Amino acid sequence: MIMRASAPCSWSSEAQGVAQVVEADPADAGADAQGLEGAVQIARLPSIQNGLYGIAAELTRLTGWTYFDARQYNQACAYFTEALQLAKEIDDRQFMANVLACMSLQATYQDKPADSMALVTAAQDQARSALGSTPRVMSMLAMREAFAHATLGNRDDTHRAIGEAQPIRADRGERSGPLMGDLLR
Repeated sequence: MIMRASAPCSWSSEAQGVAQVVEADPADAGADAQGLEGAVQIARLPSIQNGLYGIAAELTRLTGWTYFDARQYNQACAYFTEALQLAKEIDDRQFMANVLACMSLQATYQDKPADSMALVTAAQDQARSALGSTPRVMSMLAMREAFAHATLGNRDDTHRAIGEAQPIRADRGERSGPLMGDLLR
């Protein structure tokens, strides 16, 4: 379930389509997506259409991060919201979880800890319901939850979430690359 009521930005300004969301000047990290929107509508094969929506969602999320890094949070919110909608169109729950986690972090930076908690909870729900969610993803979302609890001042819940994050990964023995701890040894 996507949490709109407690979102960290104005949902009423949500963009209506890819072209509207990504029409910013390229110098501002945006891109002209009118051609992509047309291609999405023209595509007849679901696999092609889903692929185009996935590409549009990823580009939109990355543009949101660019605005987030520039501390232009309202713009970032608009892009994250559109990326979430695009992922929802193709029922990409893992990507939806990723975007919701981004939005949770943004809410934390905007001093909206309750929104951060609601968004990370929604991210965890999406990840749990997605096929192929890895223990690493669940661990990272547990850490995002711990961060939200910490900003709310919930010491016990913070420690509980950190505790949940550690065994998720260790139990499965998942390893696809070095971890920060490995790099520091």
